Amino acid sequence: RSSVLDQLHTCQVSCLISHTTNSVIAAFAYNRSSRFTDNRARVQYLITSIMPSCGPSTTPSSPISGEPPTKTSPAKFMHIFSGLSVWLEPDPAQTQLLTQEMKFLSEQCGGTDANMFEFVPHCTLLYNTCLPDWDEVKSVDETAGENSSVATSFGESDRILQKQWGERVLQKCVQEYYIQRQTHYLAKLDRFNDDAMNGFNQKTTGESTELDTPFDLKNLKLKPTSHYYFPYPKTADGGKGFGCCISLLILDTTPELALLHEVVKCVFPPDERHGGGKSNESTQKSKLDHNGDTSGETHAVEFRPHMALVYALENHERVKSGWLEERVLRMQEEKRYVQWAPSKPEIDSHHDVIDYNRMKLNDASLSHEPSWDAKYLSLWSTKGTLKDWYPVAKIDLRE
Repeated sequence: RSSVLDQLHTCQVSCLISHTTNSVIAAFAYNRSSRFTDNRARVQYLITSIMPSCGPSTTPSSPISGEPPTKTSPAKFMHIFSGLSVWLEPDPAQTQLLTQEMKFLSEQCGGTDANMFEFVPHCTLLYNTCLPDWDEVKSVDETAGENSSVATSFGESDRILQKQWGERVLQKCVQEYYIQRQTHYLAKLDRFNDDAMNGFNQKTTGESTELDTPFDLKNLKLKPTSHYYFPYPKTADGGKGFGCCISLLILDTTPELALLHEVVKCVFPPDERHGGGKSNESTQKSKLDHNGDTSGETHAVEFRPHMALVYALENHERVKSGWLEERVLRMQEEKRYVQWAPSKPEIDSHHDVIDYNRMKLNDASLSHEPSWDAKYLSLWSTKGTLKDWYPVAKIDLRE
């Protein structure tokens, strides 16, 4: 014991003063236990536990000052999206399982700490577009209220006007859909009659003579066909990539969905996928300034309907480790999306029964295919990060 006390005297006196008598007594009592086999081990224990400031520190922070270790801020998904987007949203009453998967993926890939904010399930019809004639509409509104005290910046009054005009434009899309649907039907009918009169049929021409006319929008379905892992780095599409990896549900391009996309594309100004959007405008202007032509301008891409479940930051651990890709591949192998979508149709009226029977005539397996009912045609502001997105206007297709 005397050997132990002799070595303890070499420590700084200030360390002894800073501890209470009870702490010292308790430490010496513990020192007598059989845990230590020699005096040197006992001394080392006393130095590091009773008087930590006298011994080597094993943590990055000071035990006396109580300052916590410095934490590294998590990487954040900071891609800046652009413009307005036109979405087709499924019925929320049918998407509980789908939204559960989306929420799970968002949490696993960083959650809100990584700017992984949740968004509603949707199929994007247009991305980075704008409201047609918006500048004129806003100019008329400002002229009418030029003597008012309303601020000229985009505020509450502008959002109300944007919502009203957005609803009118979406209604125009629906009206145009039914006009085109009738035109499509008449064209098919004429072709069908001509083929019948000329004695042609499917066997001789190799083409179908069925009247596969798009149906009422109230029967528009979003049918998942596969699950796909899509890396979309910043360098993609001429530097317009999102810098993330996306879990995608690929949807069937039904005649109804294809026609609605064509109609929306005609009613709204060109979006980023079809040579529009502010990023494309600046790109084309630059080409004109340097080359005198637009030979390299962005070309329209084929419409491939899909639903994004998560935009996972490409350098997040769940992405770099392969976890997200493996999960998507497993979901595809198990066809888990079949469980996320209802497989039984909801028939509410006599007209729905008639349309549904027509659908079954064209596709006998249709009644068994999982799908979501398309509920809303909506316009969203997708300017900024995921947190900044908000709905501008929407209309109910099933009313």
